[in-house]
Amino acid sequence: MRHINYVLKPATIDNARPKDKRCDLTDGGGLLLEVMPSGSKTWRFKYHLDGKREKVTIGAYPAFTIKQARDRHGEPRALLERGQSAAKAKRAQSTEQRAADARRLCFRTFAERWVDETLFYRSRGNVAQTVRWLDACVCPAIGDMQLDEVQSRDVFA
Repeated sequence: MRHINYVLKPATIDNARPKDKRCDLTDGGGLLLEVMPSGSKTWRFKYHLDGKREKVTIGAYPAFTIKQARDRHGEPRALLERGQSAAKAKRAQSTEQRAADARRLCFRTFAERWVDETLFYRSRGNVAQTVRWLDACVCPAIGDMQLDEVQSRDVFA
């Protein structure tokens, strides 16, 4: 991998003020800091692969310092050197993480979330009746099972 001459200095970043449009401060090697009109600053890696322009978010400034952003910048650059898309790799990793989180979720927690997210438009009585039914009939049998372990035969039983 080539050596990168980084050009941004902490004082330059701290003194960057928001403008009417998004402003990019380039650091080198595709690493840039986006300064949004709202004043937020975000580290991104911008690159071209197979004729397409792609962008990967590294993190928000100042949560990610300039040193941390440069260190993190090495990971997507290494993927790019191997001809792989860093954006697709990040999407796949987040999808895999969501699936792993769902597998660790127990049925009882999922049912509570389902009630909060889908029954908000129902009457309080209807929601209370559904919660009582879940607590009395469903959760004693399968409430503590992991969500990915619940089979249709468990639900029918």
